[in-house]
Amino acid sequence: MKMNLPRAAQYALRVLRNAGHQAYIVGGSVRDVLLGKQPDDYDITTSALPEEVIALFKRDKLVLNGLKHGTVRLIKYAMPIEITTFCLNGAGEDDDADDVIFTGSLYEDVQRRDITINALCWSEEAGLIDYVGGQEDLDNRLIRCVGEPNGRFREDPLRILRALRFSATLDFDIDPPTARAIRDNRLLLSELPAERVLMELKKLLCGPRAEALLVEYRDVFGVMLPETAALSGDQYLLAARRLSLIAPAPELRLAALLLDLPREAANECAARIKCSKLTRKFLDGVFEHANEDLPIDRVGMRRALGAYGDELLAGLVELRAAHIRALTHMVIQQNDCVSVKQLALTAEDVFRLGVTRRGSAACLRGLLERVISGELPNTREALSDAVRAGVEARL
Repeated sequence: MKMNLPRAAQYALRVLRNAGHQAYIVGGSVRDVLLGKQPDDYDITTSALPEEVIALFKRDKLVLNGLKHGTVRLIKYAMPIEITTFCLNGAGEDDDADDVIFTGSLYEDVQRRDITINALCWSEEAGLIDYVGGQEDLDNRLIRCVGEPNGRFREDPLRILRALRFSATLDFDIDPPTARAIRDNRLLLSELPAERVLMELKKLLCGPRAEALLVEYRDVFGVMLPETAALSGDQYLLAARRLSLIAPAPELRLAALLLDLPREAANECAARIKCSKLTRKFLDGVFEHANEDLPIDRVGMRRALGAYGDELLAGLVELRAAHIRALTHMVIQQNDCVSVKQLALTAEDVFRLGVTRRGSAACLRGLLERVISGELPNTREALSDAVRAGVEARL
């Protein structure tokens, strides 16, 4: 495996190694290279203690707000590089541990990380270092906890959301023991600060597997978004499908998920998870105008743009289109009854129930309308009872 590191990462590794410390690229950048992607950022894990890192890079720009986790952020060539000391716990974006225990062992540092594909390390001398089967999980497109899943999630419940997020964004399956632990520990999500939930949720909702995860883990998402409990099974399925058919913008996808809620409940949800004022204003506009007719001519479009503004109107148009497509998919996939041929009764059946042959066609059309409107289920028993009731009423 070869990594073409940016100058900032090369510089950081060189300084640490020249000072006699171990230093490795770790986590997402290694994962992304193995997936054939260009990394967005680079993290380094090192045997150097935080104070040693600070001393080595004292002439460079440093950000120290992660120091309690053993992390020093180096800004070099306009690029941030996270440098974190090997530790047994904490020390990362996924852990709030206050008492970080440092170690001199890369192996021990890897064992405390969240999921295997984020626990891969690399250096030019050693190449790829994989203590936890992360490369195999990448090959199998699998999200799996490092070590025992329940323990990982109890150490930091945010790891539940991270596992779901990586499954959604990478379109990976979740390992069955990890999936069980996600469900078993879902109530821990209520302990997380809303800002951290929102940060992960926004990324998750924009992933290609978001719809499938929303459906499969409805009980888990219900802890973060309890307002969605008010949605019926079909409403929730429709919301998840609608979300997947809209542009991967966090505000739009959140609106697509919450669209069938009462406006007050949707606004309460947005406020509770600490959406920005701008996002909440957009969502409120969506819920206020979602059921209004959209313009179909130029004059109407001018008026709508003047009334709504371009951002809100564009959102309403996307949501309306996604809703129609989602509803069409649902009706087709669930094989809803839309024609007389799909009724559970035939013309011969209604004749046997006492309807004249001349009246059977009208009877079936009436039954179809009642089935389409939801008044009657399309079952032989329910339709037969309706026919009998009609025959008796005419006697």
